[in-house]
Amino acid sequence: MEPISSYIAGYTTGKLTEIAESMVRTHVIERWGRFRAKQFFDAFCGAIASEGTTELELQQLLNDLLSDDRRSQVLFDAYRSVCFTKSRSLGPRIIALLTAELVTRESVADDEEAAIFSAAEELSDAELAEFSTFALDHANRTNTDDTSTCHRSLSINMGEELIDSTWRREIDISLGPLNLATTDIGSWALKLKRHGLISDDVRERHIDEPGTMRQVTWWLYLHPSALRLAELTKQAS
Repeated sequence: MEPISSYIAGYTTGKLTEIAESMVRTHVIERWGRFRAKQFFDAFCGAIASEGTTELELQQLLNDLLSDDRRSQVLFDAYRSVCFTKSRSLGPRIIALLTAELVTRESVADDEEAAIFSAAEELSDAELAEFSTFALDHANRTNTDDTSTCHRSLSINMGEELIDSTWRREIDISLGPLNLATTDIGSWALKLKRHGLISDDVRERHIDEPGTMRQVTWWLYLHPSALRLAELTKQAS
């Protein structure tokens, strides 16, 4: 027969586990879940309501949206993803703004928009802010006035090297693609590449007739979905 002390110890451990579970659920999961939900709904309502919309008009607008199966499904999917965002504020707001666009035009997310949702769910507030600043700064340098309507990738020169095959270097230079995991670009780069919002390449060309001088250039491409994410982040900030 099991000693009574073991039974008491097991009972005590079980009660402590229940208490810990209840406290974590209340003070962590529910607390931060509510916080993210508030960020989402504040941004969503702000996006679908025009200036001067009354509370009654907003309620009617929400009723119209929720009575439609397709739009209510889009809203449900978006809200579900908000619960898992790494970002506390920007991610839920970005998801809300994009969801508002979808329900307004009565459509579901295409592949690019699905990638934006995934990125907004995975990146932290700091990563989203750093990426948006990086993208919009480079877009402004290329005179792209409205990145939200840009339908082409933004090409960014990340560095170049001139290599003379007749001259022996003391230090070897890697001619491989950008290592997004270790570059100074930001931790967001590898994540956005994984979701297909950005890509990179290395190009090489001869710049003299004998072919002894080569120019190697490293490029980072921000695709239209990346520029759209940058604009949404700016709106959500």
